[in-house]
Amino acid sequence: MKTTTSLISLASLAAASASFAAVPNTGEQRAYVGSLYMGNESLRQSSSFLNGLLAGTAGVSAGGNYADYDFDDDTDRRFEGDFETMSGSIGYLHEFEGFNIGVAATFVESDFEADSTTTNPGVVETDGDGWILTLGASKTWERLALSVKGSVGELSFDSTRSNAFAPKNSDYDLSMYQFELVGEYAAITKEEFDLSPFAKLGYISLENDGFAESNSADDISFGDYEDDLPYAELGVKATLKTLGSFAPYATASVWQDLGDDEVELEGAGVNPIDVPDVAETVIKAGLGFGWMANDSWTFGGQLGFFSGDEVDGFILGLSGTYSF
Repeated sequence: MKTTTSLISLASLAAASASFAAVPNTGEQRAYVGSLYMGNESLRQSSSFLNGLLAGTAGVSAGGNYADYDFDDDTDRRFEGDFETMSGSIGYLHEFEGFNIGVAATFVESDFEADSTTTNPGVVETDGDGWILTLGASKTWERLALSVKGSVGELSFDSTRSNAFAPKNSDYDLSMYQFELVGEYAAITKEEFDLSPFAKLGYISLENDGFAESNSADDISFGDYEDDLPYAELGVKATLKTLGSFAPYATASVWQDLGDDEVELEGAGVNPIDVPDVAETVIKAGLGFGWMANDSWTFGGQLGFFSGDEVDGFILGLSGTYSF
């Protein structure tokens, strides 16, 4: 009788262990949306570069951008961490009679690390790189400037998920699309300064390929997942004009996600789960400058800070244009 009882107990323990192994840490699962977070920031950097290009003069431009994000645990997120995104861009602006056309190529590298905040600790680390092509047009009237642009790109990722079981590796691709309309109006124009409110209305589509982790006791596979982000941004820009060819400026704005604010993950070995986007509402502030060194060379730079929805960080950008 004791032998039978012992066998039943061992069988129950084995079944419980197998069940535990078959259910991966949901905090770690959710951290795979980091690819979408990095894609979103990559598009922002390429868009920022082309915005500066379209506001300048005809010529060839080059620039770089860097962003550092820190995010805390949030409702239904169940992980915390940080990521960095760096990009280099080259572009060309051609002036036609009455409007400008600009095109740019952006090359991106990004690193993401997330720690699960559930009772079973684990880490997801992701490295990504890729490209974005952006085409835009702009037109300026006396006080009003409008621009429209579209972007397409792709990032490739390598991820490692580590916990009590063997490390699990995976690789996958992310396709990115963006459309944005920007308007700026010079409401106040004086000899000393300009004050210009601006507005942005855009749409981002991020589509991640499905993938399977390398073999482990708790490996999982995901189907394709995506995120659609209609958004709006309202802000104001103040430019100082008393320093000759050097023009510093300051900006403040509010960015708002107009979509459903979440991503659904589902696949083999995992129940469908909804994960919040990186942020729903973001407050931004920035300082920058434009400097016309001579008739041929113009340089620009910016430093920005942002905060919202358990995420905050900073951005840096530098660019130079050779006009001809």
